[in-house]
Amino acid sequence: MQGQETYKFAVTSMVRDVRQVMEEAGITGEQVKAVIPHQANYRIINEARRRLPEIAPEKFLINIDRYGNTSSASEPILLDEANRQGLLQPGDYVVLTAFGGGLSTAACVIRW
Repeated sequence: MQGQETYKFAVTSMVRDVRQVMEEAGITGEQVKAVIPHQANYRIINEARRRLPEIAPEKFLINIDRYGNTSSASEPILLDEANRQGLLQPGDYVVLTAFGGGLSTAACVIRW
């Protein structure tokens, strides 16, 4: 599995992808209401959060501590939780970022 290399890849990709989609959307970290990262590993999320100082750390939403790694369902679950808790309002910018099997990555910005 080459855990250390996978960890480095995931962190680097998450940071790169988030910056890229924010640039393409023409938004700043200050405008981002929430970041919904794939919930595979808390250390990966925490390190990506540290490497993205343009986005306040509290904007990175986490639920892996409650459910563990829920695989591809982690982002929809977390997005639903944020919505039900009233954290998202119409017009908010939300960044989703994920990595997975075959070392594929993806990110997007949605306007709520």
